[in-house]
Amino acid sequence: MRFRPTRALSGLMVTVALAGSGSQPMQGQAPTPVVSEAERQTVVEAARRLTLAGLADALRDAEAGNIDAQVLVGQAYLHGGTVGEDPATAVDWLQKAAAAGRPMAQNSLGVSYLTGHGVPRDDGQAINWLRKAADQGFAQTIYNIGLLHTSGRGVSQDLEAAIRLWMVAAEQGNPDAQTGLGEVCEAGAGRPKDMSAAVEWYRKAAIQGHANAQTHLAFMYVAGRGVGKNLSEAVTWFRAAADQGHDAAQFNLAIAYIRGEGVPKDKKKGAEWLKRASDGGHAAATCLLGQMYWRKDVKDSLGMEAFVGLELFKKSAAQGYALGAVAVGDIYSAERNYPGACTWLVIARELEKTDGWQQEWAKSRPFDAAEVRTRVPELFSQVRKKLSPQQLADCEEAAARWLSAQGVDRP
Repeated sequence: MRFRPTRALSGLMVTVALAGSGSQPMQGQAPTPVVSEAERQTVVEAARRLTLAGLADALRDAEAGNIDAQVLVGQAYLHGGTVGEDPATAVDWLQKAAAAGRPMAQNSLGVSYLTGHGVPRDDGQAINWLRKAADQGFAQTIYNIGLLHTSGRGVSQDLEAAIRLWMVAAEQGNPDAQTGLGEVCEAGAGRPKDMSAAVEWYRKAAIQGHANAQTHLAFMYVAGRGVGKNLSEAVTWFRAAADQGHDAAQFNLAIAYIRGEGVPKDKKKGAEWLKRASDGGHAAATCLLGQMYWRKDVKDSLGMEAFVGLELFKKSAAQGYALGAVAVGDIYSAERNYPGACTWLVIARELEKTDGWQQEWAKSRPFDAAEVRTRVPELFSQVRKKLSPQQLADCEEAAARWLSAQGVDRP
């Protein structure tokens, strides 16, 4: 199974690699950085916290030719903090600062060209600007170029080259690179697994506030991998990431409250964290919250727990969670609404085939994946006996319409 590293957070996330460039990214040691990792993080944090009044001052300075202000304004519009996200305006200011040789602007501009965020996708321009930043030893760019090596799109697929580059960036203190090295050590990608080393890399990034690293570190404490099992410490790190909006951390913090693991048992708080994760698109959280309402573990103010639970099951299915569709099918079957049950079981069957379910949920929630594989055939065998061939065909058609409306890519 191919190693899948954490994606970069460098103003924009690198979600695609360089394609069709015919060019090889930098390998080996980087020069002494012109801008340190600490300085980069200071600018990013300042951009996220920039008030509207502060933005007005920065814009005035940027328009007067102050390059530092141009970098700050560009990052502010990229990160979408107080001032709101505006990728096109961000690119305008980043281009000015990048042309003046500022590596932070060059890196963000390169990533913008990679993703087509605020500017048309242009891999040639992306390579150009990323190389300029890397030539100045900019740690975030070095990490990003290493990340491209893990996919092999447009460059050689070479995990060892990626690791060498991440080590350079990690030694500068870059938390993305530190997290990536932690994942390599934990997965044993291209080398023996080393859980203790994974914990140390995750900790270095977690201390800097890296939400993915905090979540990884929490899981290490939950399982006792590379560190003594400590559920209270796990909750501390889950909470740190959850407060930053990390949906997987919110989901696992909710479970800790529901079970009373590492924290006093509190189903109400658990439901609150599930809702936050659900609102962020975490489908398993939506499904579990639906179960809590359906079982009346939490109450609806209007006494409509069953209705809320059913709607949450449907929402989780719309988010790609096959078990949510199974739950709806099970409910309709119990109510003798066999056409409705059949339709939702077809939806569950098709969702189970998607890459998101096969790759993401089957790994992160294996028990749920196993339940889908068991329950769908069981329920189908019961429901099919109650329907005519035409009704079965109608169910297939209704499910196809629903899947199309949700934008589900069927294999």
